[in-house]
Amino acid sequence: MRIVTPTEIEEVAWDGYLQPQGEVYRKAAILPRVTLGEPVWWPAEQAMEGETGKLWAPPAGDWRYLLVRLACTLHPPREERSLYTEATLHAYLRAARGPGRVVAQDLYPQRRSAEQKGAFTFSLGPDLRFAEAVDLRLMEVGAEIEYQQVFPVIQGFGLGESNPYWQFTRHATFPLLGCQYVYALLAAPAGAGGVRLSVEMVATWETRYGPLRVGLPEEARAHVSRTLAVEQAVQAAEVLAQERLAIDPENPPIAAIRDLLEAAFTVQSLQRFCQDQPAFRPLLKEFSPDHGLADMVTLAIEYCGHELLWDELLDGVQAVNPRQYARFVEQL
Repeated sequence: MRIVTPTEIEEVAWDGYLQPQGEVYRKAAILPRVTLGEPVWWPAEQAMEGETGKLWAPPAGDWRYLLVRLACTLHPPREERSLYTEATLHAYLRAARGPGRVVAQDLYPQRRSAEQKGAFTFSLGPDLRFAEAVDLRLMEVGAEIEYQQVFPVIQGFGLGESNPYWQFTRHATFPLLGCQYVYALLAAPAGAGGVRLSVEMVATWETRYGPLRVGLPEEARAHVSRTLAVEQAVQAAEVLAQERLAIDPENPPIAAIRDLLEAAFTVQSLQRFCQDQPAFRPLLKEFSPDHGLADMVTLAIEYCGHELLWDELLDGVQAVNPRQYARFVEQL
């Protein structure tokens, strides 16, 4: 399976201003704004689907595995001489039911320095560990993930623990701003009934009055807690595989595909999708600045009908927006 990491948040879980954590200042500072994206997850059985037709067997033991992607955006300051010096994205993991312990089996990135800023490709291999692009040619099954690093200095912590986190640190050459994605491979006991995931963001905000420790306001916490249904996700992955095989390329469900594309993309993300997928790059010449999303979707459907690229289109949508794909799979 090939997963393309977006370069901007397309589904927002919470957007707002961080609040001071305990400090009292005589002068009010203009507080920083952040956006947290909706978590996206894949069961290991789906993520490990390879291109060679070989099946992947999970490791021995009574565990269920999920690949999870989290996202945050640190927005530019609204006043001069204000900046982030560091920020930390926390993930708190609990079993949905029972006393079982959910842990982070692996994290990506684990360590990045300023010299490594830019685009990368990495994999989730059959051993359920993340590996750099140099090992992709040796991988027969697994997930290939395209990744764009925005924050130049990143350190991941909490391997084998229930509270993993990523710390982003400012570098003299690069400001700590923009949209960043991180990945975790979670292991949950079979009887957990799912994973309860809560996300927290804390940061140090340097202002003209001095450093300020800030974090999510209390009212934001309900917006950044989710239950990831492990067993249902595994069943959904099996359904997706079966449904893809049932699609007739000569008589595709055009109405459902249209609704899927309009739900899965924005104007910008559909353009980026076509740029990233060689089979769809000719479509870029058909798009114009006057086209809205509906116009672009119509052109994409006409192009797929002419070139018989339905399978490539649906596989690509599933990779970049699995949540919307799952919503429409029964109609496909």
